[in-house]
Amino acid sequence: MDKALAPVALEGGEGHVKLGQMLQLNHSVKRVSLGCDVEDKDLRFGEDKYAVTGTPMVEPSVRSTFSAEKYSGRGAASSASADDYLRFGEMVKLKCNPMVTDEGSNKSLYLYSKPVSTTYFAKISRQQEVGVTSTDNFDVVWRVLPVEPTDRLVRDGEPVPVGEAVVLQHAATKQNLRLTDCHYHNDFGSEFELSGHTEYSIGKAAVMENMAKGRVKYDLDKPVMSSNVWTIAC
Repeated sequence: MDKALAPVALEGGEGHVKLGQMLQLNHSVKRVSLGCDVEDKDLRFGEDKYAVTGTPMVEPSVRSTFSAEKYSGRGAASSASADDYLRFGEMVKLKCNPMVTDEGSNKSLYLYSKPVSTTYFAKISRQQEVGVTSTDNFDVVWRVLPVEPTDRLVRDGEPVPVGEAVVLQHAATKQNLRLTDCHYHNDFGSEFELSGHTEYSIGKAAVMENMAKGRVKYDLDKPVMSSNVWTIAC
């Protein structure tokens, strides 16, 4: 536990998020950060997966820092940028701080999600399972998107600003990373369960505004709730 809670110094400052640099994913409303727990292992046979939660321990630490890597596998856009900026809409993988694993281990852990099934689901909310895994496949691929659906097309490919509210969407299932209200008890205390689930706003204000701009009703993306909204600190 001491190693997991060891402090990590972020670079600080403003600007745009870069690939490979240490970052922290913070919830936009609650004082909570994304944190992994390698002591909370999935006990199913053949699985190398571990829990990830929303932790109120928001000071940057080994367990709550990650880095973004560009996904270059099957389905990746051929027009993806060649620079080192994290960009809206591009496929990326979120990699745990390498210090979270055993010393001398070359294992990398990535944030993943899987479709809900009889064997894969979040323990409490029963929504889409989220955790970290060493299995490097399409389950670990995500997209960072603007919060407002109307901004997603026009801002596609733009560098992601540090501190801006964003949505983290799972590439395979199109479900967003969600901070649930479910308390998850672990060695660090009472934290919050995470899931893959897009929670839409039921309000009509945004729909009416976009219809006034000429977009037809069936073509409108619904706004998401604050449970799906995060900020990136670097």
